[in-house]
Amino acid sequence: LPAPTAVQRERLQGLRTELAGALAPKPPRQWARTVMERHESGKHVATPAALDMARSTLRRACKCEGRICETDSNAFGFQSRKCSRMTDITLRTFRPTDLPVLRQITVDSFSGVALEQMLEERFGQWNERSWKARKADHIDDDCASNPDGVFLAVRGDQILGYITTRVDRHNSRGRIPNMAVTEEARGLGLGRRLINHALGYFRDQGLHVAVIETMASNAVGQHLYPSCGFEEVARQVHYAMKL
Repeated sequence: LPAPTAVQRERLQGLRTELAGALAPKPPRQWARTVMERHESGKHVATPAALDMARSTLRRACKCEGRICETDSNAFGFQSRKCSRMTDITLRTFRPTDLPVLRQITVDSFSGVALEQMLEERFGQWNERSWKARKADHIDDDCASNPDGVFLAVRGDQILGYITTRVDRHNSRGRIPNMAVTEEARGLGLGRRLINHALGYFRDQGLHVAVIETMASNAVGQHLYPSCGFEEVARQVHYAMKL
């Protein structure tokens, strides 16, 4: 095989950097800064998922929860947030009037990691409905199936994120089909808080096993779920064909 070119070597190094962060139990601040620096310099265009994880890591590194420290903010050109404590964010159960907001959060959050989007990119749009409408329908199903197991993170009247659950009492298994956090609330630890709340709900239901799935393209999920105690059991390959 021919030796890789300089461009190919640079690309491989960039992918290794992203992979190292995705696999690390707790991506360090240095990894996050490396991803951002290489992206800003044009040496390696990081994926949206990697950039999101890097920004979240930099926010967590700041003593004030949810705020990107001034040094990193100035270096990478994104706006530093005002300190936002978790104490003013509460969790509550789903209400029917929440559904339109949950649908919108879903559409805004799942770009690049939704199977429905990948199907549309491969086969085009069908039935005059976009992947966003089909993905949002999943939330309708979750809320109709188990409304008491849908939990929201809110600040006042503002919904910042949600998690949905399904309960299989016959097999004593709980499943988390969907979870999303608004862009402005990422980096505050809400995903972890919602997952822990869902796990507590499963335990209260007397269940013995909890499962959650993610796409290979979702680097954030592949970091978050193991850090919450989930273990990788198997990988699934999706096949599809146009009829």
